Amino acid sequence: MERQEDNIMKRNQAVATPRPAVMSRGELRFCLRDVHRYWSTPRISPGEIEALERQNLIQRAPTELCAIRLTEHGALVKITFREN
Repeated sequence: MERQEDNIMKRNQAVATPRPAVMSRGELRFCLRDVHRYWSTPRISPGEIEALERQNLIQRAPTELCAIRLTEHGALVKITFREN
């Protein structure tokens, strides 16, 4: 029984490992590819959503529905990726 509990704790710790606060340019480009100026349901992980939100690139909907959209800053960042 003890080993089973240890395995569960190890799995939970692996899932709860925080991501770095700053994403690389490639990670940003990858995460922002399906995020738009209009509200939509995300195709990215909750950890990626939190990282983008900390950088003021996206905004969450104030409803129970999980929806996100680009902020003005996020839209500018996405446009610069297209130009390069």
